[in-house]
Amino acid sequence: MGKAIIILAIGMSFIVSILIFSLNKNTDTGLETAVDSYSNTNSRLIANSGIEIYLEKLRRDKSLSGTFLNNTLMNGTYDMYIYGSDTIYVKSIGHFNNVNHTSLAKASREAITFPGINAAVYVSSNNTDLLLNGNMTISGYDHDINGNLIDSSGVSGMGVDNASDSTFVADSLSKKVSGGISGTGGDPSV
Repeated sequence: MGKAIIILAIGMSFIVSILIFSLNKNTDTGLETAVDSYSNTNSRLIANSGIEIYLEKLRRDKSLSGTFLNNTLMNGTYDMYIYGSDTIYVKSIGHFNNVNHTSLAKASREAITFPGINAAVYVSSNNTDLLLNGNMTISGYDHDINGNLIDSSGVSGMGVDNASDSTFVADSLSKKVSGGISGTGGDPSV
C-alpha cells in the first residue's frame, strides 16, 4: 500500500509539472504574439505616417525627391524614397522593434482651378436645406481688423449655385438669421 501511494504521488507530481510547463509555454507564446502584433502595428503606422509627412512636404516643395533615411517617429524610424517626375512614387519603410513595414503611395501634380466665388460664404450642394440658428453675422463687405467698414463695395453675404437656390435659401432663413446676412443685392444678401 505504501509503494502505491508513493508511485501515485510521483505520478501526480509528474502530471502537475507537465501542466505547469504547458501553461508557462502558452503564456510565453501569448506574450510573444501580443508583442509581435504591437510591433507590426507600430511599424505600419510609422511607415504610413512617414508617407503623410512627406506628401505634405511635397505639396510645399514641388522639386522634393531623393532618399531620406533614419527619420524618427513614435519610438521608431522610417526611411523615405521619393522618385518620379510626372507621377511621383513615395516609398516609406517603417522600423519598430526589429519589425519592418513598407508602404507605397503614388501621387501626381495637377493644377487646381479655384471656383469663382463672389460671396463671403458659398454653399454648393444638391441639398440647400440649411438650418442656421443663433446670433450670426455674415457680411460681404470689407472690414478692417477692428470690424470697421472699409468701403461700401463688396460681394454677396451668402452665395449659392443658381437663382432658385438663392430664393429657396432666402425664404428658409429665420428673421433673426436673415437680418445678419448683408452684402450686395439687398438683405438677406443671398
